Amino acid sequence: AWAAWRGLVVPLRVPMDDDEMALLAENRFRQLGDRLVSVLQYSRGAARCEEGVSEAMIRATAERANRIAAPLDFRAIVERRGLWQSVRIALASAMLMAGLSVWQYRLVRPWFLRTFALAEVDYPQDTYLSVRSGPDFHVVRGSDLRVVVEASGQAPAEITVHFPGTGQSQQVRRADGGTRYELVFQSVAEPFEFYVTGGDDAQDRRRPHRVTVIDPPELEAVEFVVVFPRHMNRAEPQPVPSGSGLIPAPIGSTVQVWGRANKALRSAEILLDGKPLHHMRVVPAGKAKEEQSLRGLTGEFEIAGANAAATRTLEFSLVDAAGIANPRAGRYVVQVQPDREPAVEAQKRGVGAAIAPEAIVPLAIHVKDDCGIALLEVLLFKNDGREPFHRERVPDTPAGRRDVQTLCRVDLKDRGLAPGDSVSIQLRAVDNLPASLGGPNEALSGRVILRVVKSTDLMEDLVRRQQELRLEFLQTIGIEESARAKTAEAAKILELGSVVPDVRRKLKDSAIVQGTVGSQCAKTADTLEGILEEMRNNRLGSPRDHAQMAEGILTPLRNLGEPMDKTVAALNGTAAVEDPAALRQQAQAIERQQQALRERMERIAESMEKLESRQALANELEWVIRTSEELLKLIEKQSDQDIEGVFEGGGTTSRPARP
Repeated sequence: AWAAWRGLVVPLRVPMDDDEMALLAENRFRQLGDRLVSVLQYSRGAARCEEGVSEAMIRATAERANRIAAPLDFRAIVERRGLWQSVRIALASAMLMAGLSVWQYRLVRPWFLRTFALAEVDYPQDTYLSVRSGPDFHVVRGSDLRVVVEASGQAPAEITVHFPGTGQSQQVRRADGGTRYELVFQSVAEPFEFYVTGGDDAQDRRRPHRVTVIDPPELEAVEFVVVFPRHMNRAEPQPVPSGSGLIPAPIGSTVQVWGRANKALRSAEILLDGKPLHHMRVVPAGKAKEEQSLRGLTGEFEIAGANAAATRTLEFSLVDAAGIANPRAGRYVVQVQPDREPAVEAQKRGVGAAIAPEAIVPLAIHVKDDCGIALLEVLLFKNDGREPFHRERVPDTPAGRRDVQTLCRVDLKDRGLAPGDSVSIQLRAVDNLPASLGGPNEALSGRVILRVVKSTDLMEDLVRRQQELRLEFLQTIGIEESARAKTAEAAKILELGSVVPDVRRKLKDSAIVQGTVGSQCAKTADTLEGILEEMRNNRLGSPRDHAQMAEGILTPLRNLGEPMDKTVAALNGTAAVEDPAALRQQAQAIERQQQALRERMERIAESMEKLESRQALANELEWVIRTSEELLKLIEKQSDQDIEGVFEGGGTTSRPARP
């Protein structure tokens, strides 16, 4: 190109007038001398009518020049050798350029395009980096952005990520020695730009990649309502405050959800433990009707699965109208409350550790359950047996109640119990949890173990306890007498006409002793009432004895409580009396009241002694009768065996052989 320019183009572009052409011809043909240029100059002067110019001389000079130039070949003036040399150089240069272009096409092509077409073309490189899914990226605020860079050609061991906005950079190594590099921008909160370089590739810096942050759809408000299952017998749903982030829900319940998002939604879905559960319905929501948009969402889900305590994670996946998804919008904890087995308590009442064979055992029952009781059952075990020999349903138990307190009377009559046996009573409770939820639950109370003894032995023990109680009551009568004596001594001292300290002390001591007597009488009544209840439950004693104990002893004992309390109050009230005469009158009145109380107590003790004697006699008669019956049964049994032996021995009885 340079040779063509210098040898062809440049010479042709040089301007040349007549004088220069004449000089060029005279320089080539020396015999012309300077005649050609002279003729040209003379002719221009004559044309301008200059003075001193001879036309004859001009003609003579021109004729002579024509004669000399006529035989000359003016084509020789052109130097063809230089022209052809220039052409050959140009062709050689063109051929060299063509060969170079074919040989180094990857280099020549971008050079040509950059030089002549002024195109933005890159020169060949050993490494080419390509940012996948680019050039720009959109990420939900707070989410991670993963960018993959692919290397072709020579893959460097690491590439550099540049952040032009901050001037910082970081290195990222190849993944598993391949050609891929993974960039992870964690929790992107603000927009930024980046570009990558590596090896000899720096082209990415020309146009950095822009990362745009998009606000995801979020929940502005959410409400939860727990609808209890039917078997729990709780009609009213329970709203749950969402501020705590904790949703307690019993197994089998349904959780209703209502929420409002910060922007219009396309779809919404409930996630439980990260797994899609149910699609939600998108509904209009807004304060004013004209401002309403599809920002509301409503749905529900059921607490299913095993009947066990569990903690589950509730989330919502939201997609707004523009298609921007937030797969983890809101996070709440669902605390699954299992249906626990019933809590069962059973305690005996009105009997001791030993009972008669035909006793009635009152059981104080208390059962609590989360949902409700479907069945209460009494189980009887004999002699520590594993399986119950009898079971019966507790009567008058309303089904479905969550808290049951009742008294069940277990009748052991006709249950085949005999003295020497032991019987265990256990309560079985079954709740109404459906089988679909792993139910029903059942629970057993602790066993109430009782020892079966003869009725006469038990009655003898009860009579003995009454005797011991009567002896204690006699001691209480003596204490009452000591209280009366202290009051009488105080009244005697007051006859002297002055209130001395000894009077106050004796009245105070009398009040203390009188209070002790009242407590002992109440304790005696409680103990005797327990004995009476035990007699009735074991079917011991006659109805007459029961009535005598209740009306002739217990009622009078209970009636002692009020007058004794009044006596104690009167004794305490004497501390405020300063007049000796008035105090003496009060002391004498109190002493008479205490005397009356002692007499009433003595009458009660007499009734107790009479009842004991009658019961002891009746029990001895009962023992004689039962012993006679048992002996008669034994004789009849032996007779039957002897008769069977006679018939089996051929009508003769065997006798022992004589030695």
